Amino acid sequence: MKNIKVLKAPTVELARTLIGKVEHTVEAEYGEWTLEGLKNTLAHHGKDAPPVCLWKDVKLAKASDTIVVSHLDLDTVGGIMRLLNLVAPNQEQFWDDVAKVDVTGRSIINDLPSADLLNAYYAGNSALTTTTNKTTSAEPQIADVTVEVWDRISLIFDLFDPVKLAILIEAYHEHCEAKIELVKKAEVAVYSVLGVSIRVFSTDQFIGGINSEYEDRQTGTTHDVIIAYSELSGSFTLSFLQGGKAEDLNACKIMQTVFGLEAGGHKGIAGSSRGKSFDFSSYLRKIIEQIELELKSNY
Repeated sequence: MKNIKVLKAPTVELARTLIGKVEHTVEAEYGEWTLEGLKNTLAHHGKDAPPVCLWKDVKLAKASDTIVVSHLDLDTVGGIMRLLNLVAPNQEQFWDDVAKVDVTGRSIINDLPSADLLNAYYAGNSALTTTTNKTTSAEPQIADVTVEVWDRISLIFDLFDPVKLAILIEAYHEHCEAKIELVKKAEVAVYSVLGVSIRVFSTDQFIGGINSEYEDRQTGTTHDVIIAYSELSGSFTLSFLQGGKAEDLNACKIMQTVFGLEAGGHKGIAGSSRGKSFDFSSYLRKIIEQIELELKSNY
């Protein structure tokens, strides 16, 4: 089974070169367009379909098959595991909770039955040596991420080993301590728009779950919106706090209005166009302006 190849196509242009050439795609989604696989197309952004980690009615991958992804988050890994028939019955609650986090963001983790498993996974994932979430060259390229996928599958199985889970939970607490300082350094501004508090981050490091940092640990203030900018990739992620003053807004709609139909995600959390780099100042202004327009239209 490890002969199966997983490729990451980070842009829609690269994905289009693979049309009709791959057996399976898992979240190979680029806003409104999806690369289809010859056997399976696991996709749910902007569609009336569940997160791919929950898909059970799939054609299992064969040893010589290729799987294409656009990114590599936990939902994507779960979809790949479905294709490989690697999801054990005792994992189903975990994947139910992964699905909820995928469409909402990590701020809800500690309210879920699988909170310890999820926190342990994200701590372990941050420790993995990988370039899958970074832009490493001026020109995006199709990359073989098979090793990175198997690293994460191994990590998921470790979550269900009590001894290994205890070690990962300890690593999670250490990770939280280190993350506090990273988050503090990454905050660049807080805006108030029609009574809605928007927290803005910009960082040259990969900070997992930065779009769940609604609470300022220093002041105790809870913000309604997070706009996070990655200086590594030139990309934006917009998210809304559940129960916050902006929760009725649609993050996917806003990001597609600002960046075009190649941007996308979900109502609660969405990103700019995959594999594209954008100027921080000018696009931050456009996102905030669009949030203000949407808030006014809801009044």
